[in-house]
Amino acid sequence: MEFKKVKLAEDLEKAAEDALRQIEVERYALDLLSCNVRKILALGLAFQGKKVLVKERFI
Repeated sequence: MEFKKVKLAEDLEKAAEDALRQIEVERYALDLLSCNVRKILALGLAFQGKKVLVKERFI
C-alpha cells in the first residue's frame, strides 16, 4: 500500500496511479516474491480531505 495526499480532488486519479507506480519502482513486494508469494495486490490510495480514491493492481 502506498498513500498520497493531494490538495485538489482533480488530482486524485493521478496520485493513485503514482502510488501504484511507486510500489513497482521501489520494489516493495520483493521480500514477498522471494518467499514464493505469487499473488500480491498493490493498493494506491489518494486522499483529498474526506475524499479517497483507491486503485489496485496485481503484481
